[in-house]
Amino acid sequence: MNIPSIIATFIALFLSCFVASAQEAIIVDSVSSSEAGLTFSHGSLADGASAEYVWSKDLLSGEWHASGHTDGDGTSVTIGHTAGSDSVAVSAAVSGTATDTLFVMVNVTQAEVIPDTGVAFSGSFGGAAVDGNTYTVATGS
Repeated sequence: MNIPSIIATFIALFLSCFVASAQEAIIVDSVSSSEAGLTFSHGSLADGASAEYVWSKDLLSGEWHASGHTDGDGTSVTIGHTAGSDSVAVSAAVSGTATDTLFVMVNVTQAEVIPDTGVAFSGSFGGAAVDGNTYTVATGS
């Protein structure tokens, strides 16, 4: 599977555009391919963001597979990544039935940030009964 450089460039642009639409802009730094698969790197993700890498042999089919999945043709792709201080190295290794094309997509999600309200309760006040973090005030207080 020796992917032509024009396709590798398209993959890099596709990844950059897709991820940017998810409000987590990452730039694909490099892309290379060999008989064994595809490798690329991209900038580090923002704090609290996580990435899931999926693969496909055909952009038109809409069929994206998780790492380790074997498709109906017997092709399996295992995707691994290593996060460095300022970049993430991603490798997609093909096994089983060889393929002439391979696309890897990055799905980026941001963890929900729960803001600190700065409100702290401790002990009873104003006649309230305390039960853990629940304060109950008797009617008419």
